[in-house]
Amino acid sequence: MERAATQADASFKANIEMSRNDQRAWIGVSAVDGLPKLNEPSLIAIRFKNTGRSPAQNVHVLSRYLPTPKGSEFKFDLEEVPEQSNGLIPPGAEFSAFAFPGPNPTAKLKKTDMDAATNGSYVVHVIAKATYDDAFGRPHWVTFCAQLATDAKSWKACSDYNDADKPN
Repeated sequence: MERAATQADASFKANIEMSRNDQRAWIGVSAVDGLPKLNEPSLIAIRFKNTGRSPAQNVHVLSRYLPTPKGSEFKFDLEEVPEQSNGLIPPGAEFSAFAFPGPNPTAKLKKTDMDAATNGSYVVHVIAKATYDDAFGRPHWVTFCAQLATDAKSWKACSDYNDADKPN
């Protein structure tokens, strides 16, 4: 009898967990808008979308773009970046976070930097991390990385740093 009660309890808990995963908020990156522009502050918008069935709460985003010399180790570094918060992203809604070249959102892209990006001596990365809670109070996270194509006209996904927490 005790064994049957234990199995019933385990089955009940598994059903609750499946229901929570089905009904929770799921945040992901839906698009990257904008390209670096010469002699202008470059705002790169990273659009996060909640594809889940409940609101994402306590949403906090860190994002930036950074040039890295080709061949050197790229570091997913979000230190000294101002936090952008939305608080809540309803189901089906999007939130845009803006990536700046470090802590200064008014920094302008110089010709030498643009030349380095287009001739391949530098790789420009856009990186972001969003943290949020689901409607059940459980914390979640997602990271994102894209790099500027050498024609400086599009973004492509990085081979690393595109990840999210796994369902419980």
